[in-house]
Amino acid sequence: ANNTAALLPLQVGQTIAEDVSFTQAFSKLFAFRGKDKDVLVMSDIATGFKTITQEETDLDLDENEEVGTVEVPSADRAIYFQNRLWIPNSDLIFTSDYINPTWGSIFSQLRINQGSADSLTGIIALTDFQLLAFKSNSIFSISNIYGNLFDIRLDCVTTEFGCSAPKTIVEIGSDIWFLSDRRGVVSLQRADKNSPGLWQGEDIAISDDIDPDIQKISWEHSAKATAKFFNNRYYLAAPLW
Repeated sequence: ANNTAALLPLQVGQTIAEDVSFTQAFSKLFAFRGKDKDVLVMSDIATGFKTITQEETDLDLDENEEVGTVEVPSADRAIYFQNRLWIPNSDLIFTSDYINPTWGSIFSQLRINQGSADSLTGIIALTDFQLLAFKSNSIFSISNIYGNLFDIRLDCVTTEFGCSAPKTIVEIGSDIWFLSDRRGVVSLQRADKNSPGLWQGEDIAISDDIDPDIQKISWEHSAKATAKFFNNRYYLAAPLW
């Protein structure tokens, strides 16, 4: 059979000339184009990508809709976790309503380390109702993510280092590996199996044996570095100077 390709339509007046990160959330595909561009959403291939219109859910859920809502914010990326859309933006993580990624309560916004000079760069979802939120110079854990989020807990993992390259964050077994500026590839490990929100970082970088090669990375452009774990190896693609 012949393979065919088709261009997806865009809403009139919309263009895509920048890097895009796609996130599938429930039955929709979201296109995140950066902090200065509206988020686009596609509900079906025939209509393509459009700007977002808030849609109320038909489900009877306790989501505090009577206190007001916020629009899905512009951002570089997002993840879909526990039937909600999670979007890092500056110091905030926007959280959509349950099974409704186009709608969010003003209560469903998490502020991560307010007043710090570094901004959120990425988040990763874990299997035990937990997220890790990465800033360029610090890392935080968000646990107890279930139900109406009333029991959510925020813990500081470290302020010694962070991650500016979100596409290098990879879950490897029970550890998290990522590229940290000028430090190299580092690892986070659980500090206590009985306390899922507690993590600790290794003092020595995983990449210490190849540090001369790591220091050839152009740190000014390292935010676009990418990594994958395959066949028991961590593969890192990063710009060099």
